[in-house]
Amino acid sequence: MRKIICVLAILAGTQYMGFAQKKADKTIIYGGDKHYPPFEFVNAKGQPDGFHVDLFRAIGEVMGFQVTFKFDDWSRIRQMLEAEEAIDVTDMFFSAERTQVVEFANSHAVVSHELITRDGTKNIEKISDIANATVVVEKGSILEDLLKKSELQLTVIGVNDELEALNLLAQKKYDYALVSGYQAHRFIAENKASKLSPVGPVVLPLELAFATSKGRTNLIQEINTGLEILKKTGKYSKIYVKWFGEKEESILTKISKWVGLSLFILLVLSVFWIQTLRRMVKTKTVAIKSELNEKINAEKRLKSRELELKEAQKLANLGSWKYDFESETIEWSEEQKTIFGLAINDPVPDFEKFIEFIHPQDREMVTDLFSNACDNPIIYTFEVRAVNKKKENKNLWIKIKPTYDGLKDKIVGLNGTVMDITFIKDVQTKLEIKNEELQKKNLELDKFTYSISHDIKAPIASILGLINLMSIELTDKKSQEYIEKIKLSIDKLNNYVRDVLAFSANENKKINADVIDFEAIIAESFALYKYLKGAKDIDLIVNINLKEEFLSHKSRLLLIFSNIISNAIKYQRHDKSDSYIKITVSGNSEKVDIIIEDNGEGINDEHMEHVFDMFYRGSLNSEGSGLGLYIVREVVHKLNGTIHVQNLAGGGTVFAIGIPSLALEKS
Repeated sequence: MRKIICVLAILAGTQYMGFAQKKADKTIIYGGDKHYPPFEFVNAKGQPDGFHVDLFRAIGEVMGFQVTFKFDDWSRIRQMLEAEEAIDVTDMFFSAERTQVVEFANSHAVVSHELITRDGTKNIEKISDIANATVVVEKGSILEDLLKKSELQLTVIGVNDELEALNLLAQKKYDYALVSGYQAHRFIAENKASKLSPVGPVVLPLELAFATSKGRTNLIQEINTGLEILKKTGKYSKIYVKWFGEKEESILTKISKWVGLSLFILLVLSVFWIQTLRRMVKTKTVAIKSELNEKINAEKRLKSRELELKEAQKLANLGSWKYDFESETIEWSEEQKTIFGLAINDPVPDFEKFIEFIHPQDREMVTDLFSNACDNPIIYTFEVRAVNKKKENKNLWIKIKPTYDGLKDKIVGLNGTVMDITFIKDVQTKLEIKNEELQKKNLELDKFTYSISHDIKAPIASILGLINLMSIELTDKKSQEYIEKIKLSIDKLNNYVRDVLAFSANENKKINADVIDFEAIIAESFALYKYLKGAKDIDLIVNINLKEEFLSHKSRLLLIFSNIISNAIKYQRHDKSDSYIKITVSGNSEKVDIIIEDNGEGINDEHMEHVFDMFYRGSLNSEGSGLGLYIVREVVHKLNGTIHVQNLAGGGTVFAIGIPSLALEKS
């Protein structure tokens, strides 16, 4: 069965390759370490180069997508990948912990590492010999993670790259550097005066694989398919030889070299063995006692961690399991048995009995995923419904990870976890119901606000018409004074209704991407308030420094400019003859910065922190509704922008607004 699935997977991969080659608009951004030759680095021409660059570009060619490269320090690249920011793929050493935050493709290389020191007389026989030392490693690497978690009480120093680690070691700043063997020997050969040398055996051979952010399993499958195609066509071997080996030699030459090398190594080992035999005999007893104590302590720690793991699984409602193909044995943790309603002493069910717990509508999916996992070394995660032995309905989140044996180059088993998310699903369902009710109430409130505001505007218009008639017929001074006061009050009410409608429109109106003409919007905003008292006495100064097309929402930008401009006109200093509003717009197609400055009355410091609050007015004499600047802030936030205000030293205020392009959201 597994062989048939494997053949079908290869045929599907071949068909997928043909389909993928038809794509022309897909681009994958590869993030690489700029200081990690020969795998990846920035060459003398300032261009991305190395084994991974050639390999991933070849994968893109056979799978039909374009590849662009973004190189930086490794710690920064890792942060961008995990945050799903700016890059799609990078290379990373595989570890079980890292599978919690990234998705791994099949490994394509194994990298060994070595301890480097300045003191060539040191002899490290086991890793515990470096206890309490200071070790420098590449920041954000798996080596840093492993050393920090060790119980050797090491002082671990993280730096930008392995080359920096070796340079710092050569400057006598630390005891050891733990780096890749290739990087170490290359540095030692090029810097003989550094007096650096490897000590002890080669350590930590780690699998290197391409990785994506969590959940991008489709891209992982494409990468695996591309790697398989490159290996079958021989292109992978050519790329590998280009960066790590010489051109092909005859079989006789290779055998001669290996025989000679083996004899040389045998001779060196013989001499070394004779020289160290006496010392080994003297220290053997001490070493045995030390190792025995270590084993005893390790067993104690292991038991303690097993108890901690059980407690952690109980708290998280998380069970674990594993299955070995060769021995056909299945293991379940205690918490997994509890999830499925089994007693601790109950036997572990086989797959046929396990599938009976799964909801009938989900069984086919679960069977297919377990079958695929037997032949594809990628992680599967999925949600299913189940009914346990106690007839309790459960929602479960299952993860399957194939156990890959690199030496045998095949999958030898499966392992994974089962999380009981029934409570979470119940809470989520209740929350969704509450959100629907809240959205319905908000919609009803918006409709009510909009209806009331429109209903008020009609009688306001009628009152203004009557006031105009009264001003014509009642010409005496006292009547005209009363009429003017009534008109001012009606204007305030009209402005309030306008602000309420503007707020409602900002909350509910769909955001559309318009090509923005800032000069036209500013001119339109100023024209809306040319009837205000003092509008003719204020100069409008506009500087637009924007050479690229910018996309945003036109009517919302009009709200921003009109509200700030109207405030500047209302609160200008009438004792000045040079009142102005200065508007500067600068930026590019991705973001604009808007500066709106006036030399008016300014804002009292005691009111500054409240100017954007709803219905806040600095004094009882304020003519506004207290909604203008609140609406401005809400509109800016709706456009994912920022806004700040401060007083100028010579009087007046300045608003600083930053708005990103809506084109970025579309991309």
